[in-house]
Amino acid sequence: MLWQSPGTLWFGKPDDIVSSSPVVEVMWAYKGRADARAAPFFSSFDFFAVTGAERAVHLMHEIILHFDLVLAWDSLDAVAAYRLSENNARYGTTSHMMPPAQALHAEALGHAPSRLKEAREAKGELKPPTVIVVPTEGITPAQAKTMLQEADLWFI
Repeated sequence: MLWQSPGTLWFGKPDDIVSSSPVVEVMWAYKGRADARAAPFFSSFDFFAVTGAERAVHLMHEIILHFDLVLAWDSLDAVAAYRLSENNARYGTTSHMMPPAQALHAEALGHAPSRLKEAREAKGELKPPTVIVVPTEGITPAQAKTMLQEADLWFI
């Protein structure tokens, strides 16, 4: 299963991400280090892929069952990183953090329109990301729209 936030922008095929990643049970977009509560993985619930493996299914159940923490911490990303950390330690759940050059999370660039535009227009050795993840946490839909318009990534 591939989960993405509604504001995700694709510039390639989902197969490119899934097939280029190592064989693991879960894959996550790297959110960036701005949210210390999401340490040590800094993963984002806005974009992830999970297999039907027992440990991966258990991890997703744990995240949903700890929705009390989502409300208390006001963050799904922090809970996902916390549960991922514990599941990796306790059960050996295999995981992969997708590099920003592949699945670029707007949070990793501080939601800066100029930096998003620069990443999208990368040339030479620097390749543009396959997907840009627009978060659902810490940014309103209006702010996301403005950010994407200023980055020339608003297509409507």
